[in-house]
Order: sequence, then structure tokens, then C-alpha cells
Amino acid sequence: MRRLWSGLRRGVTPLGRAVISTGLLALTLARLTGLVELAVVAALCLLLVAIGLAVVLAPSDVRAVLVLRPDRTSVGSPVRGRLRLANRWPVSVLSPVVEVPAGTESRWLRLPTLRAYGTHDAQLVVPAPRRGVITVGPVVYRRTDPVGLFARRVRWAAPVELLVRPATVDLAGLPLGEIRDLEGVPSDRLSMSDLAFHALREYVRGDDLRHVHWRSSARAGQLLVRQYHDTRRTSALLLVDTRPEAYADPEDFELALSVAASVTMRAGHDGYDLALVCGDTIVGGGDPSYVLDAFCRATLDAPGNTHALADLVTRGLAAAYDASLLFLVSGTATPLVDLQRVVAQTPADLWAAVWRTGAGEKAGLAEYAGRPIVTLGELGQLPVAMSEVAR
Repeated sequence: MRRLWSGLRRGVTPLGRAVISTGLLALTLARLTGLVELAVVAALCLLLVAIGLAVVLAPSDVRAVLVLRPDRTSVGSPVRGRLRLANRWPVSVLSPVVEVPAGTESRWLRLPTLRAYGTHDAQLVVPAPRRGVITVGPVVYRRTDPVGLFARRVRWAAPVELLVRPATVDLAGLPLGEIRDLEGVPSDRLSMSDLAFHALREYVRGDDLRHVHWRSSARAGQLLVRQYHDTRRTSALLLVDTRPEAYADPEDFELALSVAASVTMRAGHDGYDLALVCGDTIVGGGDPSYVLDAFCRATLDAPGNTHALADLVTRGLAAAYDASLLFLVSGTATPLVDLQRVVAQTPADLWAAVWRTGAGEKAGLAEYAGRPIVTLGELGQLPVAMSEVAR
């Protein structure tokens, strides 16, 4: 009851305050002067207040569910949502007005009358102007009286999250690295359990008997086991620099995430295992959609919690020890000598490339210790640059 009264006090509109003040003043003056006209004014104000309270506080039971399909999108691609309403009260709700917040914006929807025990589906469009996580909702019904003296906010539907992924471009392909894909050329590493047959060798104690080739063993008079080429899928490691000093402008960080997301999309298409290290976020190999979702929540490091560039590489190699490809994405504000030092610490058998992003910068390609260092000024330059370094 106390919560209801507190909410009601906050819901008194400026017009409601004026009517209440006028009624109280007229009632006081009527008692002092005995004027009937003032008593009538006070009675009318009291009647309006009573009707307004009765309308605003009247019980209702409306259940609503907010659904976004899909609940993930990319920058600039709006998402359509559906608000499903069910009136479980024997009284109709006349033309309700609901508020649907979406991030920093709020939209008002006027719905048709909800009949008693009736249902209604309302369509809405949620824009996605920037990368990030947009909270859509909660859906709030703004209930007012006919005169507009009181306004009561009733929550109808819980909020939902919309993940807005970075903008991406299509890439023709990624480098193959040392270990090729299952459909490609096997590596030089040998394995006792795989798909590409290599040769037969003598049985050694501890070998799995399932790999014994019985026909050859019978002819040779000794146990022989199959040995295979290692045909594991290519594993890629993606590192995103989250130090604020690495980027001359916050938009450069958005460009860096778009580059990383484009690489992720291509890696998923080619069936590569992909691991991501982005600030405190570490996503192991698996479904690339988890990596794309991590980009939605990525932020620059807070002051005092900055990750060193060398530490980023160290943590990445520990998370993906068998990686054959490494992509490091940073900003053009990072000194070139720091990037060269990082390149020098990567293993010699690991294909590595550094991508420097800076909005408006001139595209360029350099090499250090045989590793490409690419500068990008816009996302559209990535496909050509990737084709050059993937040769």
C-alpha cells in the first residue's frame, strides 16, 4: 500500500497539482467567506480528483511478452519485434499507450482497445545504429484518467537484450597456416588416430589394438599398426588490443572490432577453430557466434586496468597453444616498434599478421621478420589487404 501511494504521488501531473491546489484553496476561502460559488468550485475539483483516482487505481490484469526475432543483428540492420498482449480481466482496456525503451531512446505505441479476455499482437521496429548491447524494454503501460490529473506506470513486459554485432565485409579466404583443413593437404605431423592413412609400422606396447592391420600382420608374421597423417583443422587465434592509448579515436576501436568480426565470419565459413582474446574476455575454439557475441560487449580498458600488448599475446598463445594462424588487431596510435617487438615474440612456425586500424588512414602494407603489418583506414580495404597477405 505504501509503494502504491508513493507511486501515485509521483504520478500526479502538473494539471493534477493545479486542480488539487485550486480545490483546497477554494475550500478554505469558502469556509472563511461563506461563498457558495467557492464551495461549488471545491466540490467540482474534488469530484475530478475522485474520478481520476478511481480510473487510475482500477484493477487490471494484462500479460505481455516482448519477443525479438532475431535477437542478434549487425550495425545498421534494424530488428523487428513483436509485443504479445493478453487481457485476463473482464473489463476492456481502452486504447492503451505503452512505452518501449530501446537503449537511450524511447518509443510510444498507441494500441487498439484490448477487449475483455482478448489478445493482440503489436509490431515494432528496433533500430541498431551502433555496436553494443541494447536493452529493449521494459514495456510500460502509462495509465491516465480522462482529464489527465494522474498518470500511473504499470510494467507489462520484462526487458530483453538485443546484441548488435560490428559491421563486417566478406573475405575471399584466410591463410591456410601450417596445419591444413580436413579437406586440404595433410600436415607433416603423424598421428595414431585420424583420417589420412600414412603407413604401417611395428606394434609397440601401448598402441590401440583397433589400429592393428590384421591381414598385413598375418603376412608379415608380426603385429603391424596403421599410422596416419595429422589432418586436424586449422586453428586461428584472434587478439584484439583494448588499450585506450592504442587508438587515436574511439571509432578506430570500432573499426578494429569490425576487422576482427570479418575474420571471425570467414573463419567460421571455412570451418577453422577460432579462439579470441579481447581484454578480459577469452573465448575458446568452437562456434564463431560466441566470438561475435563477445564483440558486442567489448569495451576499451578502464584506467588502471590496462592489458599490456605483450601480455595479450602471451595469454592468447596459452589459450590456443596449437594455433597455426594469429591475427593481432590494434590501432594506428600504437608505436610501430611495439608491434614489431610483439611480432618477434611469436613462434617461428606460427603464421602471424598485424592489423592497424585508423579511420581515414592511408592503406599500407609492411613486413617485419617476414610477418605482414597492415594499415587500414576503412573496412572496405580489408578484402584486398587480406588477399595480399594470404598469398
